[in-house]
Amino acid sequence: FQNSTIPADVAQIVLNAMAAQLVQNAGDLSFVFASLNPVQPGSPSWLAPKNIGYAYVEMGNPKVGYLAILSSSGPIAQLPLTIDPTLVNNGASTAGFAFSLPLYFQNVVLPGLVAVLPGNPTVFRVGTGAATTISQLPGTSIGIGSFKEGAINYYPQMTSFVATAQTNSLNIQCNGNCDYYAGLGGSWNVTANNAFVYDPVNQTIGFAPDPHPSKGYHVSIPWYWWMLGPLIYGICDGVVTLIAQGLADDVSKAVAGNLFPAAPPHFVQFAGMSGFTPKNVQMQGAIVMTN
Repeated sequence: FQNSTIPADVAQIVLNAMAAQLVQNAGDLSFVFASLNPVQPGSPSWLAPKNIGYAYVEMGNPKVGYLAILSSSGPIAQLPLTIDPTLVNNGASTAGFAFSLPLYFQNVVLPGLVAVLPGNPTVFRVGTGAATTISQLPGTSIGIGSFKEGAINYYPQMTSFVATAQTNSLNIQCNGNCDYYAGLGGSWNVTANNAFVYDPVNQTIGFAPDPHPSKGYHVSIPWYWWMLGPLIYGICDGVVTLIAQGLADDVSKAVAGNLFPAAPPHFVQFAGMSGFTPKNVQMQGAIVMTN
């Protein structure tokens, strides 16, 4: 009744009467707000809705209403029927789409890592504790290839690998050991931080390689090699530098190159909405896309 000549008190009576009639005749009314089509050729099946619920929430100033379709890979009976306000930018966005980090790690990040890390893929697992992680099983050792320093090839082993989701970044820490021959051996460690990036032109998300991974090592030198200490340390530093750069590059490029479309699959169609193009994508406890 905006811009109407009807007095305000009369308009309120009419609105109340209309609302009462709608409630009394709710069984005769229907409107499809959204439709579900779990079978979408070419779309990632792990994002298909299942165990579905829905919620209506209001937020922002002035208040804006949102209909949310909720889906879980497990039972939803005990889950709250609500959404995080950041999904719609606290009421500033018209739509949002999000999926959990464990799903993203299990179906996108882990396959990319396994493609470049040698060994049995089953030695890696996705963890869902305080932070989402991909880690190498304790007690396992993986040969990570050959690294040539000077005229000698070295074959380091990786005994620990942990990739941890942080706010808009993926932290990678790995440790291992290496035989430097002639009774020399030692440990090494590498840390890399890969920034989470959204490419609005190609509509993809992924991780950028860390251009400067940090490294460290410890070498055990028998007494009879003490006089060659500086030379041995130089060799070890060279080998570990190759390991750090090579491993960080391979892992980072695998994760960075395993791009994922930053657009929701058309499993859910909302009435009056033809498509969704995100303007902003963040990794903050989940992959969150807003327009």
